Amino acid sequence: MNLADFQDEIEEVILERGHQYYQEGCVRSLEEIEPNVYQAKVSGSDFYLIQVELDEENNIMASSCSCPYDWGETCKHEAAVYFALQKRLSGGNSPNSRKKAEAASKGSKAVLPKKDLKQILAETSQENLIGFLLTLAGESAEIKARLELAFGGGNEQEEIKRCSKLIRSYLDKNSDRYGFIGYQQMDEALTGVELVLEKSRDALLKGNPLLAVRLALLVMAEVVDLEGDDSDGGVGALMNEGLYLLDEVGEMDDLPAATRESILALILKEAESRRYYGETGWQTDLLSRCVPFAATPEARKRLGDFLQKLLTANQKTDWSSQYRIEDILEIQYSLLVRFESAAQAEFFLNQHLNYGSFRETAIRLAREQGDEERIVRLCLDGEEQDQEKFGLVTRWKEYRYQSYIRTGQLAAQRSLALEFIEGGSFPHYQDLKGTYSAAEWPAVYPAILERLAGQGNRYRSIYTQVLVEEQEWEKLMAYVRTTPSSVDTYYKHLVPEYREEICRIFRSNIKQAAARASTRSHYQVVCAMVRTLKKAGGVKDAREAVRELLLMYPRRPAMRDELGKIKLD
Repeated sequence: MNLADFQDEIEEVILERGHQYYQEGCVRSLEEIEPNVYQAKVSGSDFYLIQVELDEENNIMASSCSCPYDWGETCKHEAAVYFALQKRLSGGNSPNSRKKAEAASKGSKAVLPKKDLKQILAETSQENLIGFLLTLAGESAEIKARLELAFGGGNEQEEIKRCSKLIRSYLDKNSDRYGFIGYQQMDEALTGVELVLEKSRDALLKGNPLLAVRLALLVMAEVVDLEGDDSDGGVGALMNEGLYLLDEVGEMDDLPAATRESILALILKEAESRRYYGETGWQTDLLSRCVPFAATPEARKRLGDFLQKLLTANQKTDWSSQYRIEDILEIQYSLLVRFESAAQAEFFLNQHLNYGSFRETAIRLAREQGDEERIVRLCLDGEEQDQEKFGLVTRWKEYRYQSYIRTGQLAAQRSLALEFIEGGSFPHYQDLKGTYSAAEWPAVYPAILERLAGQGNRYRSIYTQVLVEEQEWEKLMAYVRTTPSSVDTYYKHLVPEYREEICRIFRSNIKQAAARASTRSHYQVVCAMVRTLKKAGGVKDAREAVRELLLMYPRRPAMRDELGKIKLD
């Protein structure tokens, strides 16, 4: 499309809505972020970001919108931006016009070098700079908070207050009247949080771990119960950044005892806040960071008492309570490992093998000690105990399988490999094959194939993987006949022997897809299938498929346009 006549290429209803958006001023911003690349913000049910790339002739080379519309190539927000661009770039403001003007000016006068911002500021008086910054601060609460944070000075308590003010200024600006932050506003809303985290890390680098911890905890307190659309996971990422910083402080060997006690008190106070009482694991994540700071018996007692209180409060049978209990027990175990005897820690570990993390730790310790018999016992007990937990059972079987390999128990290894194969694991099929010689294997795998075929569609992917591995082309072709959509995946293996039938299946699939298609994006899918047919059967088959579609759908201009883009020479 070209900006001069894009109206001829867009569906009428989309064009009308886009023009209405443009006339109502919904295109809130439009800027050239790179040569011939424009970015716009359009308001609708939400704010949407649109990016348009033009060439030197104002042809639209690429266009995208952050809205969820996928029923056609162009949405109403993009159409609105096209109207705005059309107006901006007409009458001497197009890229070509600008270039002509620049060329004409070069012959008439010398072009002065452009000053960078640093030079401009260096040449400006202090009085003017102060006045300008005060004006900006009066217009923007965020800028005022950032200036106060950068140049405020004062004691730590005042600095923490300024950081809190900075975070709140960005959150408040980007939330609606109910306090909810939308998806499009979330990145900007978290700007203050990111700045304070940078301040926290800077404090740590400058040798002030206590301030670093205070600021990290401030960030967590501000965002843990934030109301908004966090589809991109920004809030969780920033929470984790705060936790990572606490980890770094905990790993410092030269922290004074008094500083450790102060940090423990800070983290415990934050973890005790009601904002952490919910379904998330942030509370136990915080509490686990207390362990390195509980260096005295008194500190461990305070932490232990709070952990016991949480255990009592979570004595329920629902899954979320069970996960929290496991997390709390892990913290208690970490305290024993770090500060008590190995015997005490081992006793506690063995008392809680009903939890997956504890059983896994016991297996790891047995591996370090070279006790393969104990590994197998732990795994078998776990498989019995966790029968209804497929993921855990698979994990215990894998540990047992690896133990059999290490100890050379070939029969046990093969037997367990078969269980994995029937569960859909192709890597275990390859492992099993490696335990037989090339002469032995042909007598083994047919029985495995038969068992997999008898499972129906439950683990169908491994069945076809084995067919390809063993070059069982007749069986693979039989599978494709019953599952025509799989022809895209397996045609390369089958074309040499079954070319005509493969092409017939492709043609049938293309017809069915075309019959269901109703938008340009659907037509593009159909054309992709034609291109695959071309790879499978050659230009002649693809040309025939295109000819057939053109005859069947003479009144679908968008489909015919897409079909015309397929190279058939």
